[in-house]
Amino acid sequence: MLINILILFFIYLIGYQLFLGTSVIEGLEKNTDCDTYKTSLENAAQINVLKEQVDGLEKKTVGLPDRLDSLQNEVNELAQSVAEMGNSLPGAGGAIEGTDGEEEEEVIS
Repeated sequence: MLINILILFFIYLIGYQLFLGTSVIEGLEKNTDCDTYKTSLENAAQINVLKEQVDGLEKKTVGLPDRLDSLQNEVNELAQSVAEMGNSLPGAGGAIEGTDGEEEEEVIS
């Protein structure tokens, strides 16, 4: 019973699309040469604007690799100076007082 209902439903959908759904052109109410020409000119103008923006981005990225290298060198130098400062603090690098250099054993229960 359910299969028969589904078959009739799909036959109805296909028939509707074939006979009644063909009168509408997607997104267009009227198609004239003037509208097509106007749309093509607008598209060409938008393409030119986008091309100019991309060219501007290329000019901005010309010296980027050199700047990145210099920034990486600065970060490395800062990391090295922080490490040296950490080693120069009192108590750094030595054994912790009161431990006698022995490790405590873990008790597993």
